Amino acid sequence: MVGPATPSASIPALQQRRASILASISAIGALRPGTVSEIYTKCGRPACHCQQQGDRGHGPYFRLVFNSAGKQTTRSFSARNAEVLRAEVAECQRLRRLTGELIEVSEQLSDARLQSAGPASAQRPSKKKPARRSSSPPSKPRSPAS
Repeated sequence: MVGPATPSASIPALQQRRASILASISAIGALRPGTVSEIYTKCGRPACHCQQQGDRGHGPYFRLVFNSAGKQTTRSFSARNAEVLRAEVAECQRLRRLTGELIEVSEQLSDARLQSAGPASAQRPSKKKPARRSSSPPSKPRSPAS
């Protein structure tokens, strides 16, 4: 596992950290977004064991909940596939964490490079005013009320 980078790290240290994160990303296996849930249900038969107080019910049944095209989707899976799904979900979470670390280290590396370049190469602020943009047509001047 790779530790967090420090803000005052040197350029070679940051480059090494970035390479380490990229190596970890390239080693990621199959992944799947979402959450795996284990659920138990109760049926409608009055004489069934699931109706007894304290009984968990029928199951476990495994469900994968994820977002697809902006909508929450649920898929059911068998118990034998649950461990595979959990591993794929964990790899997806690991990829997200590593991607966040990569962005953070890349920003620190960029800042370190800019600082080492010195003030001569720093960009000067533009003296030109930005153009005004309006999403509506200009309004007509109001005439004074009489």
